[in-house]
Amino acid sequence: MENMINKLESVIKEEYNNKYAEWLNLSHEELIEKSDEISAARFVKDNIQDSFTEEEAEYLLQFKEPLEILVDRITVLNAPNNIAVKEQFSDMVSEMYDKQDEYSDYELNEDSGMQMQ
Repeated sequence: MENMINKLESVIKEEYNNKYAEWLNLSHEELIEKSDEISAARFVKDNIQDSFTEEEAEYLLQFKEPLEILVDRITVLNAPNNIAVKEQFSDMVSEMYDKQDEYSDYELNEDSGMQMQ
């Protein structure tokens, strides 16, 4: 029996290469609009070996375009209108505020009037 993860990797890489060729023909504006999709596709392509079990890979291989399905799911999960994403973002900002000293390497706006605590 062929390793399903390797087979999935091969299928996804081929799908990625086809999409990549399409992206090369897009305008700058279109590329910016598709940046989340492109980033998600690259993430999937680069993390197949560490992310799937044999059974999960076999399941995804049932689909004609498994990369598209995974990218769609990632972009929905990370969409700004997703309440969980909003909560995570808010928590991240609160943590940054609580740990201000960790960000002391970043240049401050000269006229901000705010001092690092």
